[in-house]
Amino acid sequence: MRVIDFHSHIVPGRYPAAPASCSEPNWPSMEKIDDQHSRMMIAGRQFRVFESFYWNAAERIARLDEEDIAVQVISPLPELLSYWLAPDAAEAITDLS
Repeated sequence: MRVIDFHSHIVPGRYPAAPASCSEPNWPSMEKIDDQHSRMMIAGRQFRVFESFYWNAAERIARLDEEDIAVQVISPLPELLSYWLAPDAAEAITDLS
């Protein structure tokens, strides 16, 4: 039987800094803890700690193999979409890559 995981998130190991013209206090960021962990910060507070398989494709594939998952559908963590940002900051975040 093929197992399909259709609810999985991807998180970047690093997140782009806010542009100099943006003074949004709730801009999300990722702080590296070590080679295997980073913490997401929002408004200067830790939101969550993530393991590296969230951004490392080889690690994610190895984990899928260990768990006998054939396919995984990934989407960004909702907090990365930053719905709470002011309109000018929201526009700036959509322009970053």
